[in-house]
Amino acid sequence: MGKIAFLIVFAFCINLCAQIRGTSKTGRLKQKKETIQDNLPPEITLIQPLAKNGDELTVNSSTFRITGRVEDASPVKSLRLNTQVLKLDDKNTFSLDCTLQTGLNSFLITATDEKDNSSSIAFSVNLKARNDPPLISILEPVPDLNNEVKVKEKSLVIRISATDKDGIKEVRINNQKARLLGKTEYYINLSLNDGINPVTIRATDKKGFSSECSFSIVTNIDKAGPLISILEPIVSRGIKIVRKSETVMIKGKAEDESGVSEVLVNNIKASLSPDGTFSLNMFLKAGDNKVLIKALDKNLNATVDTFTVTRKMADLLTGGRYFALVIGINSYSGYWPALRCAVNDAKEICEVLKDRYRFDSVITILDKEATRRNIMQCLEWLSTNLNKDDNLLIFYAGHGQFNKVLNKGYWVPVDATINSVADYVANSEVRTFLAGIPSRHTLLITDACFAGDIFRGSKGESLAFDPNNMDKYYREVYRRQSRLALTSGGIEEVQDDGKEGHSIFTFYLLKALKENKSRYMDSSQLYNDLRIGVANNSEQTPMLQVVKDTYDEGGQFIFVLQEGNDPE
Repeated sequence: MGKIAFLIVFAFCINLCAQIRGTSKTGRLKQKKETIQDNLPPEITLIQPLAKNGDELTVNSSTFRITGRVEDASPVKSLRLNTQVLKLDDKNTFSLDCTLQTGLNSFLITATDEKDNSSSIAFSVNLKARNDPPLISILEPVPDLNNEVKVKEKSLVIRISATDKDGIKEVRINNQKARLLGKTEYYINLSLNDGINPVTIRATDKKGFSSECSFSIVTNIDKAGPLISILEPIVSRGIKIVRKSETVMIKGKAEDESGVSEVLVNNIKASLSPDGTFSLNMFLKAGDNKVLIKALDKNLNATVDTFTVTRKMADLLTGGRYFALVIGINSYSGYWPALRCAVNDAKEICEVLKDRYRFDSVITILDKEATRRNIMQCLEWLSTNLNKDDNLLIFYAGHGQFNKVLNKGYWVPVDATINSVADYVANSEVRTFLAGIPSRHTLLITDACFAGDIFRGSKGESLAFDPNNMDKYYREVYRRQSRLALTSGGIEEVQDDGKEGHSIFTFYLLKALKENKSRYMDSSQLYNDLRIGVANNSEQTPMLQVVKDTYDEGGQFIFVLQEGNDPE
């Protein structure tokens, strides 16, 4: 029994080993087969056209479609037709519409799978030349015998006629699509470079057949402006022309091959004759008057010439001293918050007045010194020490307040620590001093909230500004007494911060005083120089008006430049 059992087990083991060996052999054969399949390149089959590798086809239409299929055990990584990338759909097919050129067109389709196995198929398509392609006629400009067009323009209209029995699909000129002008005419506005500009015209009919023609445009673009000659006044370079009269006649001649379109003298159009002669009667201010002449030709090329005419004149204003009282307060306490710019504003106003303008005395009251008592005492001193020929400028930068119950505005001195009118300087008090100080001209400049309350009445009237007779104007406004106030706003709050460490109002006030180049500048000119800058860069609008009931007679405070700053 033991021997029989041993034989049974032995036979079972031999059979099991045979099965294992058979299974291993089958697996190896299957793995080998899969490896062979993975090494096979993609298979490309053309569906349209029915072409094989190396075939040459002949067609009559320029429109040509290629479709096909790619099969591979591995996913296809890339598919290209010549240099163009193609995409496979979910059925592994591809399709592409091509436009053929007349003659032989070569195509190469290459497929690569993820194992970097690749295959390709190449074929060619011969498009027969058509005996009657589109007919092109150049209408404008007409080339010469050398197939050239010579112009001086920077651009030119190209106009052509294109016809074909099958109809015109499009016309391109230098690869820009031309516009249809009529049934058969096309045009384009072509920009030109200096030198030779090749022009290629290509017309394509509705069946895809095309024809070309070409010519060249040679340009010598006019880039030079007119030649300007100054006839009057006689100009010597480097030497100023001096005049005592109020006006000077500017005469000259502008010449250009293309013609002169206009001449401007200081941006004013001069009278221009057909022969290029121009003239303009120009008014002169005191000091240097820069004359800029700009001539433009028909092609908008410009030439500029400049010279200077200096008007010498005796002092318009004689006698009378210039005084300034400048007040600036930052260091408020108690109810009133400290300010940042007021003291800096006051200090730089002092420097500009001393350095650039004729001021005999500049009195400053800054910060802790600007108590109600000190301010009132300074105003009182001015009322007893100035005379009828003197000029006074008062500048105040600090807090302002308006009491709605009393309907009155106030300056806030540095020692006002509570919100009480008992510690303020009322605008009505300031107005009383403006009426009592015996100066010929007094100009109050206030950079504070609610400063416009100082006016308290109608605007009043001043002598009209006359740019045509400045001598007479300045003499007249200086002769008449004035009491004017220039304020940073009306009955409203104004900004403390602004630009470059100054309030927005004082920044533009200083800018106007620093940039003024005229020997004489009155308060209305100063106002005009600063008001737009302030209004455009803040929510406040400056005001310049007569202070009511202060014996104003329509005059103006006039700023006079010191020697060295004087343009004369």
